[in-house]
Amino acid sequence: MNYSLYIKQAISYIQQHLNKDLTLDIISDHIGYSRYHFHRLFKKETGLSLYDYIQQQRLVQASMLLKYTNLPILEIAYQSHFHSQESFTRAFKKIFHLPPKKYRTLNQTITCKGEIFMSQQSSNINGWFKSGSASEKYDMTIDTSVSHIRPQSAKLFSIADNFEEEEFGTIMQQFKAQSFIGKRVKFSAFLKTELLTGSAGLWVRVDSKYYDMLAFDNMKDRLITTTTDWNFYSCVLDVPTQADIINIGILLMGKGQVWIDSCQFQEVPLTENITEISPSQFVPDFPEHLDFS
Repeated sequence: MNYSLYIKQAISYIQQHLNKDLTLDIISDHIGYSRYHFHRLFKKETGLSLYDYIQQQRLVQASMLLKYTNLPILEIAYQSHFHSQESFTRAFKKIFHLPPKKYRTLNQTITCKGEIFMSQQSSNINGWFKSGSASEKYDMTIDTSVSHIRPQSAKLFSIADNFEEEEFGTIMQQFKAQSFIGKRVKFSAFLKTELLTGSAGLWVRVDSKYYDMLAFDNMKDRLITTTTDWNFYSCVLDVPTQADIINIGILLMGKGQVWIDSCQFQEVPLTENITEISPSQFVPDFPEHLDFS
């Protein structure tokens, strides 16, 4: 959108002061415009009232806090200038179509504590780094004694004895989406597992430049939950036009180890079925208990 100079200045000021009080008087004074004309111009160019725009931007910021931090939802609500968790939940659900807790659960399946963008390698594997919600409980290495097709495999393994529910580690990498925009892609590999608890699988996530999740599959509906010999697995997604980053990796939940060999990332025909996980998979088909029974 090509906004006028005044609206660009206003938007810039709003973005830099989302955690502070923002009123029509404050912003119009900042850009040197009358309240009446500024508000009329702002709505004309953005399609939103100033109040709605500020609330929308605060909710976007809240979504990032839900994804990449463990701050309590009530604290995020207060930071977003809501007076109660209930009012925050209603506004958040209106934009993101999920309540904050469910949104956090869905997005933190792979992204937790912001660690997905931070390399925490303890063993060097070129192009890959370790992350996850409990990355300190896992390690990774090259294994020349266990392999399938190539002379060596990568291994992700637990180094702790106790795990909370859904704690996981991952070996992952990120790359630009530009070459794959508008295409259907597949991330595939051979995996071998020795699982004492938990599960393992491949995962792919496509993000926008604002780190919004556009497409996602972590094999949640087909995770490996037992000790297995080498088998072939894949994730297939469409890459939307808004895509900026593609993330791929292997995850391990709980105690055990998983080996990965012969990874491939490639464009595939549209006739190949996608495996994307949709938020609708986490909600019932119809309304329930409308009579509160």
